Amino acid sequence: MAALWALHLVLLYGMVTKTLGPWFNDINHRPGPFVDLWAYTNAGRAWLAGEGIYGHGPAFGFRYHPLFAVLVGAPLSLLPKPAAAGVWIAVHELGLASFVGWLARTARTPQIFVVGTALLLLSTPYLLETYMGNNTFLAGVLLLWSSHLLAARRLGWFAVLFAASIVAKPIGLFLLPVLVFDRAFAPMLGALAAVVLTALPFFWADPAGFRTFVEVNGAAVPGFVVHAGNLGAHDLVVDLVARLNGVGTRRLGSFQQLPMPGRLAVYAWPLGVALLALWGSLRHRDRFLHFFLWSAAFLLWYKDVWEHTYSLAAMSLAWLAATDRAPTWAIVATAVALGAPTGFVLYDLTPTRGIDPEHDWSLAVSVVHHATKAIPLLLLFGWAVVGRSTGAPSSLDPGPSPE
Repeated sequence: MAALWALHLVLLYGMVTKTLGPWFNDINHRPGPFVDLWAYTNAGRAWLAGEGIYGHGPAFGFRYHPLFAVLVGAPLSLLPKPAAAGVWIAVHELGLASFVGWLARTARTPQIFVVGTALLLLSTPYLLETYMGNNTFLAGVLLLWSSHLLAARRLGWFAVLFAASIVAKPIGLFLLPVLVFDRAFAPMLGALAAVVLTALPFFWADPAGFRTFVEVNGAAVPGFVVHAGNLGAHDLVVDLVARLNGVGTRRLGSFQQLPMPGRLAVYAWPLGVALLALWGSLRHRDRFLHFFLWSAAFLLWYKDVWEHTYSLAAMSLAWLAATDRAPTWAIVATAVALGAPTGFVLYDLTPTRGIDPEHDWSLAVSVVHHATKAIPLLLLFGWAVVGRSTGAPSSLDPGPSPE
């Protein structure tokens, strides 16, 4: 285990110092390292100065719950940048260690624990997430432990962690169907109320900031609808529709530019994925399977799934591994596919920072790139929906949902 952690730290160092840069679009063609972290600290610094939280870069700028800028961005903004980056890395590593602890409690055998830990420590989306300074993984860890609290019916603490994850990043909203199935209405509504009520004073005091918040979360830029950093299944569908209909990805800035049949396919994809997750949830009454289905559905339907966003898939696979709905070899194979780098180093034809290579790729190269992680996850998702129990005992039996 010590050797695994040592190798993990070597890879993390290689990522942060850009030694592994040629393997990743987000290092070669985006600002960094820690570009997202600086957006958080810039928002926090502006708040401390009495200015609006939103509208500050770099890149997309801050676009999350204002309380995150106040509680996280502001304190980190008081530190020198190297110290703030060090704190950010340390917090991520603590979150990673916490995840390993969760695996220790849920793995059915020591062998599964070792394999799962190895896949987690060597996962390139996590390493890239840390490099970018993003908070998807940290929000996911909060969701992971909140799922444990929900299974134990510790609903008050569940509501606290669930609300905290949404404040960090609202990806946790994909779990609302799970809470409906579980009839956990009181903690769900309490968490959502807390998220809304803590944001209202900031938006009430800064209406212009609220407008910026809405705009930055809905903005579409030509050349940035389909791009090399987006590895989601939805983006794969958009890519295929655009290219097969002669719409260049460089000028694509809205789905409205696509012909009507292709547009319908783009809009139908998230609905189809949601219906499959719903069907799987109705067929199987395992809470942890529900967590897997809806977290995987998010990665499959959302329009902006960056390579580092797949750090959330580690939680999805852990939830699935805590059930008996997929064989271990299928989960491990998917984890390898999602955790390994893409073939980007082989087809990065424009190794110049700031120039997205997507628009110079052929259809075949683009499809291979976007399918690298999306298709393995889609296959496992389908397996979990339609497959039967493996017959193995669940590693953590949450019990049936209350009637």
